[in-house]
Amino acid sequence: AEGEIEWTFDETYDDYSGTSAEFHEHIDVPANAALGEYHITITVIDAEGNSYSEGSHFHVTDEDNDAEAITISEITVDENVAAGEEMHVDAEIAGEHGIENLEIHIHSEDGEGWEFEQSYTYEDETAIDFHEHFDVPADAAAGEYHLSLEVTDHDGNVASADVHFNITE
Repeated sequence: AEGEIEWTFDETYDDYSGTSAEFHEHIDVPANAALGEYHITITVIDAEGNSYSEGSHFHVTDEDNDAEAITISEITVDENVAAGEEMHVDAEIAGEHGIENLEIHIHSEDGEGWEFEQSYTYEDETAIDFHEHFDVPADAAAGEYHLSLEVTDHDGNVASADVHFNITE
């Protein structure tokens, strides 16, 4: 939109050392940053040059963002899902201003393994009984996985809910 800037942030933090550290930094988002979904990646590099990266999504919204306008019930998913089988995801979603978009993101907690993303677009829905089945690939790595639902309403408000589950062999 007029007056907005395309915002990127790239910073190296050298203040962390040792065998473990709790990363905690505040990053100022410019007031005129373009509204929408952003992706953040944090890469840790050890003294020997080995690196590990982890990413996540977040949304930049205007000051009038009313995340309480969207409610997401507790997400229901089987605690353990076998590779090669089907998983079921359930959630009740309501949006005062109408639900526009729902995104589902699945990734392995250790960064290695199956990743899945899918978007759903809605027109005039204010309440959704989200019930979907997803095929877990037979070669999906066993381990702990993170599932996130991100819901956007017609006013640009965003709400999300998360759950963890395990993929077994």
